[in-house]
Amino acid sequence: MGQGMGQGMAARVDAMDTNGDGVISLGEATAWHQSVFDTMDSNGDGQLTKDEYMSVRFAFGPGGGQGPRAAQMTQRKEARFTQADTNKDGRLSQDEFMASGKSRFAAADYNKDGRVTPAEFAASRNF
Repeated sequence: MGQGMGQGMAARVDAMDTNGDGVISLGEATAWHQSVFDTMDSNGDGQLTKDEYMSVRFAFGPGGGQGPRAAQMTQRKEARFTQADTNKDGRLSQDEFMASGKSRFAAADYNKDGRVTPAEFAASRNF
């Protein structure tokens, strides 16, 4: 487990790191974000309402997404929705969602080598 990473963060890195090399590539992150979008898009219309976006919780680690940090995490998720909704129509298109994921990947890739290490992932806190 990476320094500064709880069980939940480490499990999330492991889930994204499909080739098991210990880092997340842009391709792995893109595939992860696509699967997340598909999971959230409950009616299959290619857009996410805020309700669809907020209703899916990926429970990694102890507590299963519950506990004292749940309210803080919900606020952060709401803020990500608002930021990703670039055309401000109250929905996220697949393009908006994927662009947001790519932007968060780029922000987490501190040394700009095209890979996010567990330490970078933990430091970003918004990937």
